[in-house]
Amino acid sequence: MLFRFRVGRQDAGPHGGSRTPTERLVMTDLIDLPNIGPRLASALTRAGISGPEELRVIGSLEAWWRIHPTFDCMHSLYALEGAVRGIPKLDLDRATREQLKKATQLV
Repeated sequence: MLFRFRVGRQDAGPHGGSRTPTERLVMTDLIDLPNIGPRLASALTRAGISGPEELRVIGSLEAWWRIHPTFDCMHSLYALEGAVRGIPKLDLDRATREQLKKATQLV
């Protein structure tokens, strides 16, 4: 059985302000994806990615560029790809990891 604990005020925004009920709902939906914690969910929301379906449509690479440079390591890109696929980032195969790495170097 899995339990999710939230620490601190749930209605606190990224800079201590309060969130709107809609933002809380969006954050919860993104947080429910594998690999997506509160900070990454907040960055995605600020980048205009409003929920899991939008993340899937946009894709991990575009989402990663939108939150760059706040999250600029490959681990965050792998986390996003895992979230899009609904799997833990550690379950991504080597070919996928290499493909993502190459895509970040093309720009």
